[in-house]
Amino acid sequence: MNLSRFDDFYYTICKETGGIEGLFNSLFNFLLRKTDFFYEMDPGDKMGFPPGVAPKMVILILQKNETVLYFVDYEYFFFISTRIL
Repeated sequence: MNLSRFDDFYYTICKETGGIEGLFNSLFNFLLRKTDFFYEMDPGDKMGFPPGVAPKMVILILQKNETVLYFVDYEYFFFISTRIL
């Protein structure tokens, strides 16, 4: 899956919301308003996640992407990250 196709959208969100913290705030606010991401399902529910699954999903995705740092040039990563911040 080529996720880089969304880069321009993310750059715009970062610019308009003041940086990475604004991007995350915007993303999680979207998930709150438009999805069942934060809904903790009860037995028999067909929406939401079982207790604790949503935060674990976020942590696993963060950890998966952190491993990418071991495979890219650190100076290039630092240059790109300072453009966003």
